[in-house]
Amino acid sequence: MSDDSTLGVTAVVVLAAGGGTRMKSKRSKLLHDVGGRSLVSYAITAASALEPDRLVVVVGHQREQVAAHVHEIAPYAVPVVQEAQHGTGHATSAALGVLTGLSGDIVVIYGDVPLLSGETLNGLVAEHRSSGNAVTVLATGDAEELTVEVESAAYVFDASALTAALAQLPDGGAAEVHLTEVVGHARGDGSVGAHVVDDPWQTVSIDDRVQLALVSRELNQRVLEKWMRAGVTVMDPATTWVADTVDLAEDVTLLPNTILRGATSIAEGARVGPDTLLTDVEVGPGASVTRTHATLAVIGEGAEVGPFSFIRPGTSLGVHGKIGAFVEVKNSTIGDGAKVPHLTYCGDADVGDGANIGAGTIFANYDGVHKSRTKVGKASFVGSNSVLVAPVEIGDGVYIAAGSAITDEVGPGDLAIARGRQRNIPGWVSSRRAGTKTEAAANEALRAKEGDKQ
Repeated sequence: MSDDSTLGVTAVVVLAAGGGTRMKSKRSKLLHDVGGRSLVSYAITAASALEPDRLVVVVGHQREQVAAHVHEIAPYAVPVVQEAQHGTGHATSAALGVLTGLSGDIVVIYGDVPLLSGETLNGLVAEHRSSGNAVTVLATGDAEELTVEVESAAYVFDASALTAALAQLPDGGAAEVHLTEVVGHARGDGSVGAHVVDDPWQTVSIDDRVQLALVSRELNQRVLEKWMRAGVTVMDPATTWVADTVDLAEDVTLLPNTILRGATSIAEGARVGPDTLLTDVEVGPGASVTRTHATLAVIGEGAEVGPFSFIRPGTSLGVHGKIGAFVEVKNSTIGDGAKVPHLTYCGDADVGDGANIGAGTIFANYDGVHKSRTKVGKASFVGSNSVLVAPVEIGDGVYIAAGSAITDEVGPGDLAIARGRQRNIPGWVSSRRAGTKTEAAANEALRAKEGDKQ
């Protein structure tokens, strides 16, 4: 690869106007998910690797969806509307409407080829420049055939050659104009070459959901292989899905049916899975996350989560903390060594270091209008089946008696009891439930009790 491969290009045009009718979806084909990201995002990433002066995305079918998404992920990109979809050449011509007066290299790629890499595009541009071509086409087979007869995944055009070729073609109308025709015209005016790559997946486009699944699987296998070679154990690659935006450290272990998405990062020695979905989650060294769904959360070093935990955005679990079975946590900070072991809803709370939240506790954070916070002090103990009615503050070193409904502040070192006093009514079963199996059992127990006294 020549040094020219590190230089930026004048413009990259991403063609994203097609109908995608074979997807049979109300959502644009370009927005369907591949490896945790939208299809078109891969094209924009690859295009950005060329450091273009201008990045143009041609939109058409379902343009509002596509343009809004492109603005969200690449606000520097310029959307251009192809009012009627009359082929790839016609779409490229629409892009030139905002690229007038340009010289140099113009790269054209498709928005539905997710495995096309920025490295390959750099190689394509380097080949184009070193060969002095008017047009260079990305190819994976017979280069002569592909440059003329078969649409490629990527092209590099000399700007003047592209403008001249498009000017000789019909302006659309009922007939479609394709880039293969542009290449054919350019061939008559100057040299047309090919940059051949060995990886055929880099030219595979997605037209329907079958192809979507096939390409997704291929991408995922490549991501997993990269991480396994970097020191990650993937127990069952067939059921493990890791987005290419995820970061994994050495000696991480991923168990079956684990899905990692977004900006998730897993630190050294952590163990994740089985049956776990993490999206934008930070997992600390040596932590364990089992059968858990979590989003936008931080799990501290050596912490334990799961099984069957639901962790919602804004949750932070401290070092060696615990979120246990059938626990839901939202927008809460759980301190170092603190434990929420089982059957609890913990929303909008700050739980101090070393605190213990008993089974069945509810942090009642919502009064029907406003959501308020609860604070539990360090080393405090909340008894099982308690309700903490926010806003409320429980001091350090506090005990809450099981079954309490706490509505007022509890001072440090206090015991809080907020429940009705127990009252037993002797003989109630015999008087109100006579002749039932309950009475029979009670009478038998009473006779046995009297016998023990004798």
